[in-house]
Amino acid sequence: MSGLDILKEIKQQSKQMDVIMITAAKEIEKVQEAIKIGIFDYIIKPVAFERFKQSLHRYQEYHIKLSELEKGNFPVTKQQVDKLLRKEMKEKEREQSSLPKGIDRMTLEMVMVVLGKSSPGLTAEIVAKEIGVSRTTARRYLEHLMSEEKIGALTYGTVGRPERVYAIKL
Repeated sequence: MSGLDILKEIKQQSKQMDVIMITAAKEIEKVQEAIKIGIFDYIIKPVAFERFKQSLHRYQEYHIKLSELEKGNFPVTKQQVDKLLRKEMKEKEREQSSLPKGIDRMTLEMVMVVLGKSSPGLTAEIVAKEIGVSRTTARRYLEHLMSEEKIGALTYGTVGRPERVYAIKL
């Protein structure tokens, strides 16, 4: 049974349960389905502890705000509803968020600097040589940056030996 199937069953049995979903599913259809079911947050593996902690803090803040509004026993204002439903992280929290396991902030910055100096883009092998790491390590950082949508990649070459060229998104 998939996590979404379990979530559907849980929601049918108890409509009062809130869910922070931690999953490897990256397909947009699954994300949309989870949101429609009513999840509080959707975290894609591998999980950085700081990201999970932020989700729990946002959930705690949500319940504190909800309790305060319930105590008031009067109609809520537009601003109160907007504040209650605001889930996005504050800029300060975003800056402090931890990176996934195996991704170091300084190395990540070096990769971005190297990519920033190259207009047409670079392969993982060239990035690796520039910053002094293995091609596998460079590729891990480049793929992380792609998942964060900070860079893009084009694939060149033949089937079986394709080569990806990475470049910063404009």
